Amino acid sequence: MADFRTHDLDTYFLYSIGDGDVERHMLPRVIADVSFEQNAQDWVIRGQSVIPAASDVKNPNTPDFDIYAALITFPTVYKARIIRS
Repeated sequence: MADFRTHDLDTYFLYSIGDGDVERHMLPRVIADVSFEQNAQDWVIRGQSVIPAASDVKNPNTPDFDIYAALITFPTVYKARIIRS
């Protein structure tokens, strides 16, 4: 349980193992870079071992909380580093 608590905020995805049970697969070394892309007019996630995607958050000045809220809706929930330029 201590290991789970240590990595609770790391990148993870849920995997169905049948009978309604799920396993949480944690990927502590995967960190997504999140930055506002002017061309896309959206906050975009990318990085090594990260599936690039737009977050559907269109405001370049949106608070970090709103960006994190959008990121937890993805199939893989990434530990994120928000980059503001």
